[in-house]
Amino acid sequence: MGLVPDNAVEAYIWTWFQGIDLGALSDGSNVPQINHGDIAPLAVPLPPAIEQRRVCEEVERLLSASDAVLAQVTANSRRAVRLRQAVLKWAFEGRLVDQDNTDEPAESLLERIRVLRANAATPKKTRRARTAQ
Repeated sequence: MGLVPDNAVEAYIWTWFQGIDLGALSDGSNVPQINHGDIAPLAVPLPPAIEQRRVCEEVERLLSASDAVLAQVTANSRRAVRLRQAVLKWAFEGRLVDQDNTDEPAESLLERIRVLRANAATPKKTRRARTAQ
C-alpha cells in the first residue's frame, strides 16, 4: 500500500501523516500491519495551497522550537548531574561551610569515640531469682 501525492501537496500530506498515530490503527498481531480498510476511512483535510504552505511552515517552526527546548533540557540535565557530583565532592571535602579552627579534628574525635565505646561496659544480664508461690 502506498501513497504518491502530487508535488504541490507532498509536504502537507507528509506533515499530516506525522500527526496520525498509525500504531493505533495496527491490528495488534505479532507482525503489526495496517490494511487498506484501516486507512480508507481517514479523511485527509486538503485546504487551499496557500494555507497548506502556512500549516507546514508553522509545524516546522514549532518542531524547531521543540527541538531547541529539548536540547536545552538535555544540556541542563547533564549540568545538574555534574553539579550534584561537585556538591557531594565538596561536602565530603568539608568545603561547603567555613571551617572553624577551634573545632576538634575528625581523627581525634573518632579516636575519642572509639575509646569511650571500648570503656563503656555493657551490663550483663542477670537472672532473677524465682519466687516460690
